[in-house]
Amino acid sequence: MHRNRDHPSHEVQVVGEILHRNRAGASLRSIARHLDAQGIENKRGGRWYASTVRYLIERQVT
Repeated sequence: MHRNRDHPSHEVQVVGEILHRNRAGASLRSIARHLDAQGIENKRGGRWYASTVRYLIERQVT
């Protein structure tokens, strides 16, 4: 399933989902797998990696 990854509200929703799952104790790898399983592409149109998830979480904290 392709979601409009270029729309700002889509990015906000994805980051919100990542932060929610992180706060709930999910591992970075499980968050990446969840996003891939949902068909949510990263900003470049590819799959998710734990390092990408970590980067987005750290970017929100600083």
